[in-house]
Amino acid sequence: MDYVNFFSRQCEIALTEFENDPSDFVISQPLEFLEYQQDCFPWRIEPLRENSEKNAIVIQKPPPSYAPNSESVPELWVRRSYSRYRSAFALFLHKFHSFDLKPIPICWHIDHIEPVSRFQKDHPDYFIRLFLINGHINSCYGGGLEREFYKNEREKTPSGACADWVSILKCIGIEPPSKSIKEHGWAIWAWEQSTNFNGDKFISRIGVYTGILSMLNLYFTGCYNGSYKGLIVPKEIQEELSTYKGAEVFELIWLDE
Repeated sequence: MDYVNFFSRQCEIALTEFENDPSDFVISQPLEFLEYQQDCFPWRIEPLRENSEKNAIVIQKPPPSYAPNSESVPELWVRRSYSRYRSAFALFLHKFHSFDLKPIPICWHIDHIEPVSRFQKDHPDYFIRLFLINGHINSCYGGGLEREFYKNEREKTPSGACADWVSILKCIGIEPPSKSIKEHGWAIWAWEQSTNFNGDKFISRIGVYTGILSMLNLYFTGCYNGSYKGLIVPKEIQEELSTYKGAEVFELIWLDE
């Protein structure tokens, strides 16, 4: 397996996991919580290196109920303060995916799905799930969406996190929109990106659209629906959107121009 194939496989697993139950896609928790989960569910937690459980762990989960015949795929988690996470991921690829033990090419980033910048020094020392991500894509999120969102979010006491619509799009390598295109542009982008998901898992494609657009508003403005005006539907996508079931379920504002 090479990096491109590994990334493709990682995307496939992430999408399936998110679509079947977003609340199960945990991306950050204290080690004590993860160990508790191990006691409640048939998880297995092991140190990446001998005597390294304080910094890097591998979580092995059984196949999910929606795909009982699938293979178990290990996950690498590191302590948020651990600086050698890139070399840890190289070792993870070597031990669990038969990669040669060598440095990861610089075009690939090893991303904390929940950014380390979300935490302050006095916050609990969380473990965060790592993903292999295209370097350009990761930089786009870190320099825009995430920077906007987490400068306020980090003022809150952490309570664990699951992947959201924005973080899952990052995981599968979708470049984010710019803040400068504003609500109208975000709405068109959200509709375009909604094709990446199985809409039937979220009522319809409209459910995906509202999920993505809600999170974009949250990341860029600090509230789920911008200025509390509801989620807009620009004229350019109204005809296509109206062919999907579920429009009456969501708070949508159909723009005339």
